[in-house]
Amino acid sequence: MTSPQCILTVCREWDSSLGGVSTVNREISIALAEHGHIVAARVAHPSEPHQSVTLAVAQRVIGIDDDRSWLHTPAGLPPAVDIIIGHSRFSGGSAAALRNGLYPNAVMVHFVHAAPEQLARLHNNPDVARRNGDSERALIAGADLVVGVGPLIAEEVRRLARQARQQPPCVHELIPGIVRVEQPVYSSQPVRRFHMLLYGHANEALKGIENAARITKALRERGWDVQLTVRGAEPERQNHLERDLSDLAGIPVWVKPFAKDPQEVQQDRRGTDLVLVPSPHEAFGLVATEAVGCGIPFLVGSHTGVGMFLSDQARVPPSLAMASIVPDTSQNIQLWADRVEAVIRNIGPERQRAAALQDYLTTTYTWKGAAGNLLEALQSRHEIEAGNTPVVLARAPSTSEVSRASKIAAGYPAIGKAGPGASSASFPHPAPQPRQPESGDQRE
Repeated sequence: MTSPQCILTVCREWDSSLGGVSTVNREISIALAEHGHIVAARVAHPSEPHQSVTLAVAQRVIGIDDDRSWLHTPAGLPPAVDIIIGHSRFSGGSAAALRNGLYPNAVMVHFVHAAPEQLARLHNNPDVARRNGDSERALIAGADLVVGVGPLIAEEVRRLARQARQQPPCVHELIPGIVRVEQPVYSSQPVRRFHMLLYGHANEALKGIENAARITKALRERGWDVQLTVRGAEPERQNHLERDLSDLAGIPVWVKPFAKDPQEVQQDRRGTDLVLVPSPHEAFGLVATEAVGCGIPFLVGSHTGVGMFLSDQARVPPSLAMASIVPDTSQNIQLWADRVEAVIRNIGPERQRAAALQDYLTTTYTWKGAAGNLLEALQSRHEIEAGNTPVVLARAPSTSEVSRASKIAAGYPAIGKAGPGASSASFPHPAPQPRQPESGDQRE
């Protein structure tokens, strides 16, 4: 797209107090503006203004408590829009209503962040699962381009697109950008107590908090001095949750309330040795990519969207990523304890590997690059639609990316297939190399 487009993104909030959907919307809005487009973000709640994106705050509708219903009121919206972006059933319906009512010639882009029928069933709500699936298919049917966030959801979106209409819309797989966050230098002194962090919506059973407590217990039974911190509890349940998790772990677990201030979470990350993502189900998993951006060792299940992404050797060198991936949904407590123990035993090399992974991914997968790929998908969708086949548009790593990955991965031999005996595995001990800042965005 050579000429600037007027793009309207629609989401309940600009900040991230409601989770990852808001984060993706905000970052992709900013990145689209960095490509020279005129971007307005329709939100239901006021926030601090942004220098490159206009926040179009919806007026509250008296008598309607659901803030999603405020989003498609016309007040404060731009007079003309070329592209509209909505997110799943959270704002996709409002975005579609705006396109149909105010901007009939606009291109409709529908982001899908979770598997709608699977997620509700994991909560034992099959009726809700059916309603959510029907809603998602209806929104997909009305879209010009559908975006699946990560490989797991892109796969599900292809299926939903075939169900939605005879000639399915194009499907684009988006890998969220990974933002580099500098951390304080680790102390050279030996680690006596090993700190683990799990954060997100801690009251959500699908985050695996109970299994994290059981993993902690298994490590204590092996003689390790470990401390689990869980960030993200509802304030009214914080004390109750801390008691329950402490009972499961057999030692005190520290539970903290959900933090609206990102600096509080950043403070938690600066004080941890390992980020745990033991979710039985995780559509993508921004917690893991945030750990990558901070250069912190982490463990995530291979079944998650981010686990699938990191396991893709065409995208990420296995010597950098595979030691962070556990081939389990967190039900195998002893396997997860094995993998944590392997990190404890090799904490120095693991921190070096995490730093190398940070170097590679924060320069290869950026939000500006993700926005550029999205714009390319929009540009080419007419040609793809002519084939009447849903296609995942995802760029393979370039030659320069592969070359740079090989250089970064030097000294990190590929790690063999993980298994229950992973605790006895010896991770490589490369000589420390000076870390040079990478420049350029290879995916723009």
